[in-house]
Amino acid sequence: MTIKTSQTRRQFLQSSAGLAATAASVSSGFTIVKAESVRGTQANSKVAIGWIGLGGRGTRDAYLLEKTGKAQIVAVGDYFQYRIDNLFKPMAAGQDPETVQRPALAGFDKKNAFVGVDAYKAVVGSKVDAILMATPPGFRPEHFRAAVAAKKHVFMEEPLAVDTFGCHVIAETGKQATAQKLSVVVGLQRHYSKAYRKCKE
Repeated sequence: MTIKTSQTRRQFLQSSAGLAATAASVSSGFTIVKAESVRGTQANSKVAIGWIGLGGRGTRDAYLLEKTGKAQIVAVGDYFQYRIDNLFKPMAAGQDPETVQRPALAGFDKKNAFVGVDAYKAVVGSKVDAILMATPPGFRPEHFRAAVAAKKHVFMEEPLAVDTFGCHVIAETGKQATAQKLSVVVGLQRHYSKAYRKCKE
């Protein structure tokens, strides 16, 4: 029986060379690469977060992320200037981040605070590893698509869209994120709360 193949001699030699290189690497034990080549950031460093939507829910999300000690807010964006102003307004006497549940933003460079309808583009284009999205849901599909196009991991609050078109954009962008091996998480933590589930029974 004759087996036909479309592979050329050149393609065969190239693939063989690749396999040989891989085998040599494995036989030597392991290959050392730079941490940033794997994670996109230095080993043992905090995950750089870009935060879009500085309202109440987003503020609490940012606070909780910062509280883990493993994430740092390095860029923020909102449509309204007063949201930016409130974020950096000194806390009242006696207040602390634990009570107010507002991120401390220690060492934040205010040059990375963006305002306006296109603020999300500046945040997504910043040197961040992941994007926190807490804008009104009508903007979520467009913002999600921009983040995935920029190869950023995403945490986004629900709801994810307000119409059929937006739902299709979310679904299609989700497939693209999967293909790029990006992490995408939706804020559905209440659905997994034991107390919440008990009340539904």
